[in-house]
Amino acid sequence: SEMKNNERDLSKYTPAYEPLSIREPTEAEKRIDLTLKAYMDVEMKLESNEEMVRRDSVLAEVRSIFIKWVQYVAVEVLHMPADEAEDAGGELFISGSHRLGVRDIGADIDTVCVAPNFCTREHFFTYLKKDLLSRPEVKELIAVEEAFVPIISFDYRDVSIDLLFARMAENIIPKDIDILDDKILIGLDEATEKSLNGPRVTNMIFRLVGEKTFPNFLIVLRCIRKWAKKRGLYGNKLGYLGGINCNIMVAFICQLYPNSNPSTLLFRFFKHYKDWNWPEPITLNNIQQNPPGSLVTDERAVWSQKTNAKDLMPLITPAYPAMNSAFNVNTHSFEVMKQEIKRGYEVVEQIIKEIITNKPPQWERLFEPSDFFIKYSHYLACHIVGTGDNLDSRSWTGFVESRIRRLTQYPYLETLPIRKPIQLYPIVSKTAKSEFSTCYFIGFDLDLDALRDSADKNVHIDTCAYHFQESFLDPERGYRGNRVEGLDFFVEHMTFKRLPKEVFDPLGGAVTAKALRVERGYGVTKKVITEATELTSTAEGEVNAASSDGSQTTAPSASTNETESVAIKTENGANECKEDAFSDLQSIKSQYDLGKKWFASEAYEGFGASNVDTIQRSRKKLRAEAFGGEENMESALFNKKFTLLKDLPVILPKNRLFGKNAPRTYNPVPNVTWNLLDEKK
Repeated sequence: SEMKNNERDLSKYTPAYEPLSIREPTEAEKRIDLTLKAYMDVEMKLESNEEMVRRDSVLAEVRSIFIKWVQYVAVEVLHMPADEAEDAGGELFISGSHRLGVRDIGADIDTVCVAPNFCTREHFFTYLKKDLLSRPEVKELIAVEEAFVPIISFDYRDVSIDLLFARMAENIIPKDIDILDDKILIGLDEATEKSLNGPRVTNMIFRLVGEKTFPNFLIVLRCIRKWAKKRGLYGNKLGYLGGINCNIMVAFICQLYPNSNPSTLLFRFFKHYKDWNWPEPITLNNIQQNPPGSLVTDERAVWSQKTNAKDLMPLITPAYPAMNSAFNVNTHSFEVMKQEIKRGYEVVEQIIKEIITNKPPQWERLFEPSDFFIKYSHYLACHIVGTGDNLDSRSWTGFVESRIRRLTQYPYLETLPIRKPIQLYPIVSKTAKSEFSTCYFIGFDLDLDALRDSADKNVHIDTCAYHFQESFLDPERGYRGNRVEGLDFFVEHMTFKRLPKEVFDPLGGAVTAKALRVERGYGVTKKVITEATELTSTAEGEVNAASSDGSQTTAPSASTNETESVAIKTENGANECKEDAFSDLQSIKSQYDLGKKWFASEAYEGFGASNVDTIQRSRKKLRAEAFGGEENMESALFNKKFTLLKDLPVILPKNRLFGKNAPRTYNPVPNVTWNLLDEKK
């Protein structure tokens, strides 16, 4: 039995998969590495040695504060003898990027304070929090008491610290405690288990990657972290990748190609995950069902594909008990990440091909800023409002941030006629709503088919936001902190044209962003463009035919009438005419041609034209207005009979566009609900 336990203990350090290739890098691949290194030296600078020493000194001070807190609880709270309090011990473990040596400038440091059993969660959020708040070195403290895993975040001498709490089963913490020994988990609650998972996983990754491959692992990890942050994919609590997710994904590629060079590993990263058969899990080692020597009563819930069938992107932690570190990934963030991984593969493949053919390396293309703010027609600005630089505001903000990913899901935005994915952008945007407000944006496009076929022509974003905020009051899962007056959450709808200019700064400003939007074809619905093209050619053909034979025009056929019932709203096409047609089109002629096509399509029914002369006179009038610089496209092109729907890309139902039942112009009403078809009866 003892022999079997030892074998099982050793097996946890054995990779789950055999390498796919152990080939050494070629000279050509080494030359590609040099170009990647040159880029990283300039664009991905590391923390200086002096700063790393300073950060280590900060950690030493935090550890000292923690040890003194343990002794305070023992002596002052529980009245234990002083010698017992001193023997109780306690330890501070480091996990994440700092422990691995990634050395990102200004990165957070993840820590876990391992406390004796007599220290409780209540002690952590009272005495330790009070001690930290009393210190001038501590700024921006947030204590998330309602979180399953106890955590206090703060800046200590300008170093950002995430401090988790782990309450051990014994009243004495040995100085030489082995964090990787699975036996230390015996008798622990689930929250402590999850807290210890961070440093345990970090240490396991180092062992599973191997000392020889580890330097290349770090290079690729730095690239993937930068890529994820630049492309709007970094933020575990928001449904995207966090540090531990990136660590596992890169480590897995290093296991499969242990002798490969960094640029090849980077290429393999994108190719492998582009082709991966999700939800097949990513595992670095064989999943242990229970640790050696544990009793049946000590066994934990271990991740398995059978019992966690709903997990979309399982990235399994290598330490017992195995967990899915990407549990927060939902259908929307998953789809966004798949698209970005595919793009990453195509970009890296092209960069390597160009380098091989002696073209200048363009690694910067992989790290281009996200196109989130030019990609969609509609955006929701989700404002988390605080009352000042105080603990109540920071706690409220932290709570809402941990929940906001749910707004995109059922039973909220996912129930509306909106195309998937509904993308939550995981980077904080500052707006002018309040000095103490935080803003996250959600981007989406409407599902035109669902809107056209739906009996309810309303998009109830206000209702979704209301019910989402109501969930904060849930007695079990709601906010448990002190929600003082002024703490708020609200949603504001914006179209692309109404976005704050600051959001375009990473793309080079609003003008550059708009040009990129046009260049990449965002805001254009292909189905609508196809129907518009058919509409234009059909209508012009009938007008020209009528002009040539001098006969009277006849009522359009049923099929023509159906086609003419299409109204287009695209940011790059005809439905941007009110604001952009006369300013953006390259020539007066193109302005006139655009108006002429629209006029031709509605001339038959909208004006009720009975002969060719009427049509020709109207077209001449339109031409004169266009060349005269008429800026109101609504009156110039539609002459009060046709009003353009503003802000909504929509195809109207058949036979409802023209005549007395034409929809009237409207804008989204307050509280971000708007009617799709608000008709005059």
